[in-house]
Amino acid sequence: YLHPIERNSGDGKTTIFPRQEGDRSITCASIVGNFLIYAQSNGRLQYFSLVDGTEVNEYNHENGIKRCYPNQEGTRAVLIDTTGSAWVYNPVNDDCVPIQDFPSAVDRVLWDSVDSSIFVATDATHVWTFI
Repeated sequence: YLHPIERNSGDGKTTIFPRQEGDRSITCASIVGNFLIYAQSNGRLQYFSLVDGTEVNEYNHENGIKRCYPNQEGTRAVLIDTTGSAWVYNPVNDDCVPIQDFPSAVDRVLWDSVDSSIFVATDATHVWTFI
């Protein structure tokens, strides 16, 4: 559910996600800038504009998506699918590139705040850097 909390925010109605009939459960979501980015168990990744109230990008991954970690601008996202594979997704051109040797125990991805193409992946005791 997306609930507006300001009086002048659109029509004031709650939006229920996923929006399409037959979609699967949402597995993860993030708000980045003016976008709600969410992934589903059927492999669909959606970018929803909080300004316009519309879907602005949709990507269909070959497997279900368990986790999604977008960078600060939403221009890249690390996807971890149901097979345990990790990918870097680019919403501008819909490229989805596999990340080689991505550790299976990763529980967090943090993006560099200056260079939006660099990130680290972490688990309870390790940090791996990807450039």
